[in-house]
Amino acid sequence: MKRKVHRTPFDYLGYSAEVQFVLRTVVVRENKIDEQIRHACESIDCALIKLPLIRVKIRELESEISRNSIESYQQLTFSRVLRPGPSTGTPTGFLDLPAELRNYVYELSGCLTYSKCGSCTQRFGPLAAFPTQVHNQADPEYPFLSNFDEPALLRVSKQVRSDTAPMFFGNLLVCVLVKHKKVWEVVLRWLRQIGKEKAAMLRHVYIEINAGLDKIPEGQSLARVARKHLKAPLQKLAEAGLKVDMKGVLQFRRSHSRRSGWSRAGE
Repeated sequence: MKRKVHRTPFDYLGYSAEVQFVLRTVVVRENKIDEQIRHACESIDCALIKLPLIRVKIRELESEISRNSIESYQQLTFSRVLRPGPSTGTPTGFLDLPAELRNYVYELSGCLTYSKCGSCTQRFGPLAAFPTQVHNQADPEYPFLSNFDEPALLRVSKQVRSDTAPMFFGNLLVCVLVKHKKVWEVVLRWLRQIGKEKAAMLRHVYIEINAGLDKIPEGQSLARVARKHLKAPLQKLAEAGLKVDMKGVLQFRRSHSRRSGWSRAGE
């Protein structure tokens, strides 16, 4: 019985046994290299998939560094952005954040500003508002700072309103330029229309009055005459809801045209 001889492709090429051994070794090594290349390509593919997520984490980390003014790299080890894996905690809603953080977000939103003419902004600052001027130009049924004139942010929810209303009304500088008695009537009517709750939130009130005092009674100081002259109007403001301190008349001046005026900062 003849023995069956197993021939390889190298036998048909006429290679000797020694040459065939070397060729087999080379083929095995090439197969191992191909396997290593395949594993390397799979690793690269996985890295490319994770790359967008890494870039997002880098942007979040840069934002955190800029926001918290982190200067030491050692502090980055405590950053939540660098912690791998999804968060196991329950989601935190905006209204669940601390009040200080919510107020900071409200300020950054830019939704608590009040628009006005450029001349008013240049003279009294960006937060100045004039109830008499706005009231005269608008429909009396929609007075200045009424519900129709408030920022939309104040109408989101009751909790958001309780957070933002004191910020909006408290930061306003309400300017009243009194040149005749009818101006007082307009201001008082405006305070009654917006209600005592809003009036109590006003912290900055500037009142400039043309008192018409050409002569000061003998033996009396200008400040005393000023307070006496303003006692009745300021009392009416207090009854309308504005917190008024009679000692709040801080400055008195007489202009070159012999007109007198007082400046008041409300609480």
